[in-house]
Amino acid sequence: MPEAQTTAGIRVLSEILDWSNDRPMWQRDALRRIVTAGGITEQDLDELEQLCRAAHGMARADTNASQPAPLASMHIGARGAALADPLSLVAIRNLRHVNRIPHDTEITFGPAPGLAVVFGPNGAGKSGYARVLRRLARLAGPHRQSNPTRTCRDLRSPQAPRLLPATA
Repeated sequence: MPEAQTTAGIRVLSEILDWSNDRPMWQRDALRRIVTAGGITEQDLDELEQLCRAAHGMARADTNASQPAPLASMHIGARGAALADPLSLVAIRNLRHVNRIPHDTEITFGPAPGLAVVFGPNGAGKSGYARVLRRLARLAGPHRQSNPTRTCRDLRSPQAPRLLPATA
């Protein structure tokens, strides 16, 4: 991997680390898992759900939630797994209840790196997709936890955003 790309990757991961400092611990743990392993497994989802529930006093009596291990600077380095396999958003699909976007539509993005331009007539869904992207990037403002039960349940939802591996 070229040196400039490695440096840029470390810089991006450092910005993500800084951004994550005010996130809930279970989300910071999820970030660590993504950075170190390149994704989330079903077991990770189970553990993250338990961490989320425990954070809101809703832990199940039949399970023991482990302590969260948040993303830290030691997880970011020149040899980090995240730098070997960069993530790219390749598509958004299966949306439910976002403006008037039909649930069976999909928007795909070209290969990375690149620029995606979304255009179309009024009512085509541009603003709805922009809202989804803003929500994914958490650009809407500081984190607010309005309904912890829903957050823990949505973690396992089939409609929850998933990270897709970058394609070559």
